[in-house]
Amino acid sequence: MSLSHYLKLIVILLIMLMSSSAIAHPLIADPVDYPLVSGFDRFYAPEDDEGHIAEGGLLLLGELQCVSCHGAPKAWKDRLPALAKLSLAGVGSRLSADDLWLFVRSPQHRKKGTTMPGLFSGDDRDDVALEAITEYLSSLKEPVKKYPQGDVERGRKLYHTIGCVACHEPAKIEDYRPVEAPPNVAVEQPGLPSVPVLFADRYDRDALVAFLLNPLKMRPSGRMPATQMTEQEAADVAAYLQINQEPMNAQERAVLKIKAPGVEQGRQAFITMNCVACHDAGGEQIAAESPKTLMSLQSDHGCLTSQKKAGVPDYGLSDFQKRAIKLALAKIKAEPVPVAQTASEMCDAIFVRLNCFACHEWNGKGGLEEPRAQYFTCDPAAHQMGEVGRLPPKLDQAGQKITPDWLEKMFWGEDGGVRPHMTARMPRYGKANAEPLVVLLEEASRPEKPVKKVAASVMKHPRAEDGRVLMGVGKGGLGCVNCHGLKESKSLEIPAINLTRTIQRLQPDYFKEILLKQHAPQIGALVPPVLMGRKNADEEIEQIWTYLKEIDRSRMPDGLVKPGH
Repeated sequence: MSLSHYLKLIVILLIMLMSSSAIAHPLIADPVDYPLVSGFDRFYAPEDDEGHIAEGGLLLLGELQCVSCHGAPKAWKDRLPALAKLSLAGVGSRLSADDLWLFVRSPQHRKKGTTMPGLFSGDDRDDVALEAITEYLSSLKEPVKKYPQGDVERGRKLYHTIGCVACHEPAKIEDYRPVEAPPNVAVEQPGLPSVPVLFADRYDRDALVAFLLNPLKMRPSGRMPATQMTEQEAADVAAYLQINQEPMNAQERAVLKIKAPGVEQGRQAFITMNCVACHDAGGEQIAAESPKTLMSLQSDHGCLTSQKKAGVPDYGLSDFQKRAIKLALAKIKAEPVPVAQTASEMCDAIFVRLNCFACHEWNGKGGLEEPRAQYFTCDPAAHQMGEVGRLPPKLDQAGQKITPDWLEKMFWGEDGGVRPHMTARMPRYGKANAEPLVVLLEEASRPEKPVKKVAASVMKHPRAEDGRVLMGVGKGGLGCVNCHGLKESKSLEIPAINLTRTIQRLQPDYFKEILLKQHAPQIGALVPPVLMGRKNADEEIEQIWTYLKEIDRSRMPDGLVKPGH
């Protein structure tokens, strides 16, 4: 039986075994038949001009790890960053030997949309080497922590509301209906391709929970960021992803009946076939230097041809992806030194690579497509804020708005969450991946005419009391507490951002600007320009700022809802 017939049979059997609910599950989503690079699919099209398509080809050269084997010219290295190696530590504890054999044998068939190329695609493949690598990978084991049992129903809700569906396929309507979808209206499915969740059902349960809690440990490139979840929440999501999990049985492998070559032979094959260029399996494993640099590659050879040959990476590229890569190679050869990018262009490139545009809009680009946005919801009281209350904020002028320290907390630290009214959670991308954004965003967002900074007193000052009065309700108050809470005290009406850590989070310039002119700093902000036109506005802003700076040793404004009420 051929592998394709075997895989079709497996799919049919799985569908028969699954319940009607599971058939609507994200694992059964229609996959793409080429390596999915989300930024390329969303922002590049065959009808674009060739210069733009060449830029998409540059993205593919990095995201498909071409530059890990084929060295880029020195002048182009910043434009063509290589991904961090994917860690295979403990892979033998995550996946069975049959699962590993099937994936290494033909990644594109086992996991449609994967960017992992096949090295055993040709008829001249070495089945002994394949078995040896499987044995070697199976030997890479490590203890797996035991996690609490998960609840499928809680996992179903979490998967669809905390942000997973920004990148991954939501379930069909029979399995989950988005809260924000209008009643009695057919739910529209996403038009953009989704990153496949296939393999989630193949993982050891506890290993899947560990991966969901810290995907950066295995995938340090940040293409799968870490969503902030408790152990119980991760166990719940894992339970949902593994509905009706069945053991894998690679019949073709059994038919071959190859005697185990031994772990050491597998390790040597792993090195010889240059798997170490993209994967870190531990130990001393040095990637082989490819004799062909990007400058020397020919557009009708190797990975770019339709011929399949064992040992030559087979990505299953689409015709459009091949065209984009060929145009990119031509661009590199024609431009020994690339045109320098602006800070804004460099931010854009990072946002594309990390798929930040799946959730956020920046300078009119990206943002949630509507079929996915309907899964993002919020506290019922925050609905009157509209989309601002439930969707991830725009990144326009983020470097002008957020302090560098808080950007670090957002990208790879712990910010504690300033938007608890939203169900979506800001993922963590890791310091190595996001650190350049801290400086670049500030440069890209720098205003042409700087606003005079708010004064910041060091010692407790009577102005703080004036600021407390201004934030409250009643005589002399501006009513800030109607929408904003402080510490554990809730707002009176709309549950907008808690202002406790305003000083650590916001730039003084932005703080002043948003109170004076609502729409200048951030389009869509709902903060009313409460001080615009007031004679003593500058002084009052300083008083509020000073109060927030000294919040830990000050009384709450009048009107705040006390904790527990």
